[in-house]
Amino acid sequence: MKLTRLAFIAALFVSCTSFGEGEADAARLLGTWSAKRGGDTISMTFGAKSVQMKVGDEGGSGTYAVDWTKKPVALDIDWGSHGKVTTIIELKGDVLKMENVEPGTERPKAFSTTAANFKRAQAKK
Repeated sequence: MKLTRLAFIAALFVSCTSFGEGEADAARLLGTWSAKRGGDTISMTFGAKSVQMKVGDEGGSGTYAVDWTKKPVALDIDWGSHGKVTTIIELKGDVLKMENVEPGTERPKAFSTTAANFKRAQAKK
């Protein structure tokens, strides 16, 4: 269970590589996002080349690539020894919707009712 949980967390913290169109979207993805899932707070911080994820007291880091030309947008996260996740995202304002999958499974084709909805963390004043 810890591996699956860490893999989910890692999928949220990813390195950002965009290809093709979507540089403006890539810039909007940068920063910290948080969501509640199963009683846990999950936070993901996307950097220009990396992602960090934290669920409860556990965390991980990885790299990611985003294909903004795909509909829905394709996000690939490499969590290193924890595996690779191929998922989809939708970015609308300060909400990042992500369809989560287990490492090694096929990319989902559409969002389900259980997709995670992350909200952008507000900068501390």
